Amino acid sequence: MTVEVYLGREFQFGHEHRVFGEFLQELVARFEESQDLYLVVGEVEVDAAKIDMLLLSPGAIIIADFKEMRAVSAATAGSVRLQGGEIGPWKYVLPNGTCHTLGGEAKDTNPYQQLAGFHGKFATWLARRSPQILGESWPRRRVRHHTFAWAVISPGFDGDRSELDLPWPQIQDNYS
Repeated sequence: MTVEVYLGREFQFGHEHRVFGEFLQELVARFEESQDLYLVVGEVEVDAAKIDMLLLSPGAIIIADFKEMRAVSAATAGSVRLQGGEIGPWKYVLPNGTCHTLGGEAKDTNPYQQLAGFHGKFATWLARRSPQILGESWPRRRVRHHTFAWAVISPGFDGDRSELDLPWPQIQDNYS
């Protein structure tokens, strides 16, 4: 496997740098036997969308935004409940019942809305440049169908305990 890594600029937050490194280690460990090329771009700006990580792989293009649960340790991450929806800030509840806002108390950025915006801006950008980059013209809808947007939350949480009220059928309909 070949992994090429590029940085658009230095990471603004320490957790972004840490998660980026952990992701690269996991990528190499998981796909080291593959002959494929993986391009990973960190801290890139695309049409005013500040993307923490862009992964270009044979199977997908992935836009990732790194979020941190600051009050959670790796040891307690499995006991945290993540709550959120399409609108409003996302919260996480510690085992002792204490509630925190994802990204910090002063943050009200909704990860779902943020990623939807990044995804749309990226799709527009790539569709305009698809003949030069992809060798053929791709409409924006096709680009959106082949790209994915991930919220990468560290140090992680138990997905079975999460309470994310998101439009799962719509999300599944938009991607194969």
